[in-house]
Amino acid sequence: MARTRPAGHPAQMLRRDPRPRIRTQAELDQLWRGWVRRRNEPPVGTTCLLVYADGRVTRSTVTFTDLDGPLDDGRQRRFVHWIRHLLDDDTAGWRIAFMIARPGAPVVGERDLAWATSLYVAARLAGVACEVVHLAAGNQVRPLPLDALPSHAFGH
Repeated sequence: MARTRPAGHPAQMLRRDPRPRIRTQAELDQLWRGWVRRRNEPPVGTTCLLVYADGRVTRSTVTFTDLDGPLDDGRQRRFVHWIRHLLDDDTAGWRIAFMIARPGAPVVGERDLAWATSLYVAARLAGVACEVVHLAAGNQVRPLPLDALPSHAFGH
């Protein structure tokens, strides 16, 4: 007869958590590239992934196919509300990672920068730290770091 160990048994507590951890930009790049590679073509829109304080990622991503460009004020308010609601208004220690996906060439354009900027602003308004936004286009994934974005969007 096989023995089962109680839930708090040290052998069960030491089991490795298979979820990736995001501690560096390279790990985030690798995660998004793998996510895109596992799909023929990523869905057009904004994909979100929540990251715990210790770097573990949540088990699923959420893709908003209707968020396929820069957020206007109304969409931004609703998106901020969604983030805060998802985290039960307890945003301390959480980070959010975004990947924007669109068809076409992998050249970064003004619309891509405005889209990424609106997501950085939404995260800030929600009180959540934001990882570097990534763009998936033309079978490529590339980061859109804050220093590539227009500073006037952040009140500078």
